[in-house]
This record gives sequence, structure tokens and C-alpha cells, in this order.
Amino acid sequence: MDYVKPLKKLKTGGRNNIVFVGRYVQSEKLSGPEKFSRRIFAKIADRMPAENVSFIQYFFDGRKYSLREKMFGFNETEYDGAKVYRAGLFTFYRMLKKLRPAVIHITAFERFSVIAVLYRMLNRVKIVYTCNGVVKYENSELKKEPFLYRLKDSICERIIFRFSDKIVFPSANALDISKKYYKNSAMKAAVIPHGIDEVFCKAVGSPAANTETGKAINAVFLYKNVLNNSGLDFLMNFLKSDESKVILHIITKHEINTAGVNSVINVIQPMETSELAEFYRDKDVFFSLNEYDTFSISTAEAMAAGVIPVVTNQTGVSSFIEDGANGFTVSYGDTQHLSGIINTILSMDQNKQLELKRNASAIYEKLNWDIAADSYMQHYKQLSGDLND
Repeated sequence: MDYVKPLKKLKTGGRNNIVFVGRYVQSEKLSGPEKFSRRIFAKIADRMPAENVSFIQYFFDGRKYSLREKMFGFNETEYDGAKVYRAGLFTFYRMLKKLRPAVIHITAFERFSVIAVLYRMLNRVKIVYTCNGVVKYENSELKKEPFLYRLKDSICERIIFRFSDKIVFPSANALDISKKYYKNSAMKAAVIPHGIDEVFCKAVGSPAANTETGKAINAVFLYKNVLNNSGLDFLMNFLKSDESKVILHIITKHEINTAGVNSVINVIQPMETSELAEFYRDKDVFFSLNEYDTFSISTAEAMAAGVIPVVTNQTGVSSFIEDGANGFTVSYGDTQHLSGIINTILSMDQNKQLELKRNASAIYEKLNWDIAADSYMQHYKQLSGDLND
């Protein structure tokens, strides 16, 4: 398929345009940043005329796209009336010149988004950057990436931090980490938590599988990538040292070593959103045990579905959890405390468990995509007086 097309069909935009820049994935099997990009784009598109909102992404897959496409390619699609473009590096800048946005929202870290920063330096536009995680920290401490890879990411991230007009973090934890690497980030920072899909809220209400005191806990853990290694290590250490009554469902596409574990473990392939919401209907506990996690959309979604969260204090969503009321928090690596939490849940009677589940599901009233979109709209308007009310 030839993606190298002229830009003459692009309508010259007004100064009230918002252009989103990031990665637009059509599948519903999404990472946290991918889900944020899709949901916030859709919600802002609902609040503005369709012709004023668009999304630009890159030809990411090097095995699928040629060098020519990566430099000069162009493709146009449409979702619910809003345009989604795929552009090569040189085409990207030309598109921005034609669209003339008032605000460019970089929804996640991608190197190609530096082109948007270059456009900002030469034109009248404001940039909002959603920092889902500090890449410099992740590459050096968690992923152990090669030096050249880390260097390129570090340069691009520093440029984005330096020239963005507003940097939005999904949690105070994420902001605190950024301060260690970018000391001036707090001066233009805002904290806007990510949202929850309504389908998870609708999953609440079916009878819980675990309504008998002492019955095995039906638990879930999501393992998406290397950033989840610490949480898996903590969980496995706990299950190896404790004869706990836990039936664990690990949702992952990766191989998991379960040797020496004293619990039943089922490995399940990742699901699309509606299927995942249905899966949560008879589950009791959701584990989010990472040593580093700026925010966990997955935890918030599980809570909205009425699943009791057990999370580390290092997880950004932990600020929404009141111990014993709508979930539990634990210090990373403290297997003894985690064992006590599990025993507490096991000892609860039916009414207490159901109360805890209902309290957990109330998170949807605080964290949903409409609330997040309204907050972003306020920042767009503050940055640019050209946006339509």
C-alpha cells in the first residue's frame, strides 16, 4: 500500500485547532499510554467541531514501512468524524503548517514528536505534554537499554520538557520522579489522573465468587512489559513464602516462570476492553505491586469493576486508596505485610467483602475520561485564547 500522498487535500486550519501527537492504536489491546492517547483524543473530539481536532502519528514499524515512507509518507483515516494522519518526519512539519494548531498535545513520549517542538519554536502555538513516565529513568534503571538508545531518548525528552508550555503528570508520584531529572518541571506542571472506561463501571453488580469466609481469593495480575518485572518478582516471592489461598490469573503474552509457587496460577492472554471488564466480574483482588508505576489505569479499571486493589505505595493510583475502606496499600517488597492483607481479606464475611468492593467501584466517580478531558480543556483554553468555548 502506498502511503506517500500529497498534502493538498488537507484543509488549512484555523487558530482554534488542537493537534494530538503520539501513537494511535486501533486495537483495544492497549498499553496505558496508548489507551490514554485514544481516549483523550476521542473525548476532546466530542467537545469540539470535528474539523478542529486531529491526530498525527508516525510510521513506527521499521519492518513494515520503508525509509521513504518514514521521511515523506502520508496517510489519512477517520474515526468518528475526527481525522487521524500518519506522516513521515518531513511531512509532519508540513502538516502542522497547514493545520495551524493553537495547541499541540503530545500524548506520550515518542522521538518524532520533537518535530512538533521545532514547529513551536518557529510558530505561534502552545505545547501540552503528558508525561506518563520519565524515560531517562526508565531506560537507565529499569530497561537497561544500550547507551546510544538511551542518549537519543534523553536528548529528545530534554527538548520536550524544555519547550513544552504545560507538562501534565497522571499522579504526584510521577511529578516527584521528574523533579530528580528535570528540576524546572514543577514550574509548568499539572496533575491530571487518567480515566476509566464506563464499561468497567457497568461490570459491577454480579454476585462475587468469593462470598464465604476463608474461601480462596480469586486474584488478577497484569504483566505487560519489563516495567512490570518488579511487581511480578514481589508477587512471586510472596507466593513462594506463603501457603496462601490465592488463585492467581496472570494476564500476559509473555512466558512466566512459576516454579516453586504455592498457589494455582492461570496464564491468560491479553483481552480487549469489553472482554476484560466481563472477566473481572467474579474476581476478588487486583495486584499492582510494582516498585515503579507513575499511574495504573489497569488498577483503576479493576476497582471500577468492583475488584479490591492491593497496591504498592510507589504506584501513583495509591493516593486514591484508603486502607481497609476501598483497598489496601503495601510497601514494595514487604511480603509479611502483604500476607497480612491477604489474611484480612480471607477473614472478611460476605457483607464486609461486598462493602469493600462497592467502595472500590466508586473510584469511577473520581476517575473517568470525561473528568480528565474537562481538565485538559481548561488547560488548552488557559494556554490559548483562540479555542472555541
